[in-house]
Amino acid sequence: MGTLLQNYYPSILGYLYSTVLAGFIITPISSAMWEFVGRKRPNTWQPITIGIVERILYTASIQIGQPTFVGIWLALKVAGQWHGWKDDDRTTYSNFLMGNGLSLLLRVLRL
Repeated sequence: MGTLLQNYYPSILGYLYSTVLAGFIITPISSAMWEFVGRKRPNTWQPITIGIVERILYTASIQIGQPTFVGIWLALKVAGQWHGWKDDDRTTYSNFLMGNGLSLLLRVLRL
């Protein structure tokens, strides 16, 4: 059992970091960005949940040597929201980019 835990310990820490710790860093920054432009962050639980799932997917794809998945995932997200962003003042789009950028940056830097 000890050897098994030792083998998976780095991965467990990596996933905890990418889901929990990164969320504590990204969520306040994202909320502050919304407040800065005078808008309330929409549907708080949904972006947080999506962010956690995305960071798990980003971590897994990098871990298995398939970082192109990150680009495919981001392309799908952009394609799904493109129509809504055309009429917006780009605030939502900018916040989307910042949240995704922070998720990727924290994953790459492993802070």
